[in-house]
Amino acid sequence: MKNIKKVIVASALITLPFSTAWVFADEIETTSDTNTGKMKEVREKMRNGKMEFKGEMKEHRNGIKGQAKENRKAFHEDAGKMKEMIEALSDEQKAELKEATTATKAAMEAIREKMKSDDLTDEQKDEIREEMKALHESHAEKVKEIFGNSEEIQEFLEKRKAMHEKNKELRSQGKEDRKEMRTERQERVKKHKENFKKRLEKIIPDAPIEKLEQLEEKIDKVLEKVESNEKMSDEKKDQLSEQLEWLKELISEEIASR
Repeated sequence: MKNIKKVIVASALITLPFSTAWVFADEIETTSDTNTGKMKEVREKMRNGKMEFKGEMKEHRNGIKGQAKENRKAFHEDAGKMKEMIEALSDEQKAELKEATTATKAAMEAIREKMKSDDLTDEQKDEIREEMKALHESHAEKVKEIFGNSEEIQEFLEKRKAMHEKNKELRSQGKEDRKEMRTERQERVKKHKENFKKRLEKIIPDAPIEKLEQLEEKIDKVLEKVESNEKMSDEKKDQLSEQLEWLKELISEEIASR
């Protein structure tokens, strides 16, 4: 087992799934118990940090969703007044209101379908939300006309608008909070990656040259898979390619020096 020494670290690195390319192997064979302990310590910090981050993000999203739900619930408690106002309308007005509501629901459903795409950027999502807002406002104006611009209907629509604005503000603040959380996590991950790189640079020189050559071939295959992966974003591809190219360069330099 001493022949393969610490090269298992590098081998595990490039054979892991793309999304966890920089997570350590579960078992690291090495002749140094001290080094094993340090590598495992860094590995555990990365794993624990990832799980903690996922938990924080989930809790944060659930908090935003819960508050938005409470805002909608508070608004719908007044919905009974709207039913009373509708009952007071003439048959012609009711028919006109039904037609306008049906058309708005159909248009809104078409807009929501756009939001289901997995490839949307934050900017594109904001544009779709603006479409929804414009549709809501157009419908509100139509409803006002049908109700003859009464004070009651205007008050009701203002409350609905306030509810939507409050929830929009919640989403916006939530997005900023999550962005800050991601930035903080990226800094922590960067620190652990640097520690990992330093230790890996010490491990590579102890590996047999035939093992290093095998690793070079594996890296080339993984790079090809990264480039051909249509489900992966360009940003993720660039990130993984950069990491793998760095490892390949490190191995190539070691092979050339022997």
